[in-house]
Amino acid sequence: MTFVTGNETYYTWAEALDFITECEAVKAQILGMDFMLVDDAHRPVGSTDWQGLPAERSWAAARSLLRDGIPEGGNFVIFVVARS
Repeated sequence: MTFVTGNETYYTWAEALDFITECEAVKAQILGMDFMLVDDAHRPVGSTDWQGLPAERSWAAARSLLRDGIPEGGNFVIFVVARS
């Protein structure tokens, strides 16, 4: 269940994997991801910074990191992307 708060979109694990595919289709580089634990509050539990990676490597890195679920005990992912 994706939801938006302010200018951030929160993706569940399965939705995050789909979003990576969408980024790849439109050639949008993934600059980073924030892992959030959303329960009574919205708490960041981890993040990545891939600003130096080429777009192709950012998609592979995101898929690899999310392969087994959202890291750090998070239940949502927020992406930072840039179109190339």
